[in-house]
Amino acid sequence: MDPRVSELQSLLKQNAGRFGNYQVLAPVAFSRIAGLSEFDYRQTQVALDEPRYRWLTENLDPSGFRVSEIGASLGYFSLMLAAEYEAHAAAYEAIDAYSRVTAIIADLCGVGDRVEAVPASVSLHDLRSMPEVDLAISLNVLHHAGSSFDVALVSGASSWRSYAQRYLSLLAAKATYLFFQVGNVLNGRSLFDDETTLQFLQRLLQDSGWQVTNVGVIEDFLRLNYDTYDPGALSKASVITCHRNLQTGLVDYFKGEERVATLETGLAHRPLWLCQRRDRP
Repeated sequence: MDPRVSELQSLLKQNAGRFGNYQVLAPVAFSRIAGLSEFDYRQTQVALDEPRYRWLTENLDPSGFRVSEIGASLGYFSLMLAAEYEAHAAAYEAIDAYSRVTAIIADLCGVGDRVEAVPASVSLHDLRSMPEVDLAISLNVLHHAGSSFDVALVSGASSWRSYAQRYLSLLAAKATYLFFQVGNVLNGRSLFDDETTLQFLQRLLQDSGWQVTNVGVIEDFLRLNYDTYDPGALSKASVITCHRNLQTGLVDYFKGEERVATLETGLAHRPLWLCQRRDRP
């Protein structure tokens, strides 16, 4: 067996802590690395990597793009964009083992020259030295500011909004397009209300120098695919709320008073945002 495959298997068995087992392995890995399907690794998050990737590539042609992926986990998006669209991606991931997984998979899949696995988080300060790219990807990272990074800059829910605007504004100086998703809980406290998620985040992105072009919302919780809305039609999207059921430990999803789904986590409640940087005078 290739020693890199043995190392990959060992890395995937490690306990990565709070953010471990968040992502599935990229499909390109299964098609190009023999025996990978037999590895002892199981995702614990709601399986939305493939629908999110499909939604992105249906709404934007990333062929040949330079990409920065912030919070890359196992490198799903960087690896797939490199393999299918010949993108050049820098995959930033604070979990060293997962960054190494991305590097090994990229090498074994023949895209090692197009995927750079960077074992680091991206703080507000780090953004200033990040190279300019065509596409920045930030999926479910920014609501951890104040707990997992930039702890000194975010004192709680009251200061998170101004911090997020600064962060996203710096990203707008570095990227032409942004693929964005974020949660609404920091250290057990809500950053914004479920009922106003779409309006709150649309305003945040606009105030940060981004023009929202498409928004993805899950309406059908059996298919778990994203319906697409243009920013002027968001009032037509269903208002979905969710909360963890203390008896079952699972997350219940509601449209009004009707429970429409019960899933392991609240990820399916979070909309996707595709944005383009606004022209600056």
